[in-house]
Amino acid sequence: MVFHSFRHTFEDAAQRSDLPGDVIAALGGWDVPGGWGAMDGYGRAKFAVKLAAEVEKIDFEGVRL
Repeated sequence: MVFHSFRHTFEDAAQRSDLPGDVIAALGGWDVPGGWGAMDGYGRAKFAVKLAAEVEKIDFEGVRL
């Protein structure tokens, strides 16, 4: 097993949990579809709250968190 596989496992679990693609990209450190614009830095605190709520939806089958 290689460390990179953790990102694939995370992405698979996030997709199974029906997280939006931009949220998965932001959480996994991938490029966000459409890129970031100059104004995208504003209101990041609200986005962090949204990301936290989305993370709560992810289920890793067989793992108790």
